[in-house]
Amino acid sequence: LIPGGGTTAEPQFYSYTDENVVNGVTYYYCLVAIDYSGVEQRSNLVAATPFEGNSAISVDVLANKSHFVAGDELALSIEASNSGETAMIDARMWATLPNGRTFSLLSANSVFFDGGMSVLADFVNYKFTKDDAVGEYIITCMITDSNTGNIVSYGVTSIRLTNMASV
Repeated sequence: LIPGGGTTAEPQFYSYTDENVVNGVTYYYCLVAIDYSGVEQRSNLVAATPFEGNSAISVDVLANKSHFVAGDELALSIEASNSGETAMIDARMWATLPNGRTFSLLSANSVFFDGGMSVLADFVNYKFTKDDAVGEYIITCMITDSNTGNIVSYGVTSIRLTNMASV
């Protein structure tokens, strides 16, 4: 159970570390908000797959919101953190569309990561139109070691495009 931020109009950020995982197994998580009357509202599902030999680097893929309609602009950022170690990393980011097709959003090679907390990429990627597929979009970022090619971290988030003005 993660304590809530209380009643506020300010954005709230939550984190959770699952320490009972098996390497190579994908785990799915969502945040459940429960209001004072007991009504639940679930966030979009996120996935994480730990890999053996992971470094201390963790990565989060952040979207400016979780539900979009035509005309809305999607803003994405990738935030990475570690215990202060330096590393040379490669970053790949892609989107999986509701129809299963994928397209590349970012490809960065040999990025010097000086440890601590860093925004690896901060960009506005796309403005949705009425022609875009309605449904869930999965945004994935994979961080690899530039020297070995080994995967050191994965970040995943999902967003939903609806054809309604309100969700």
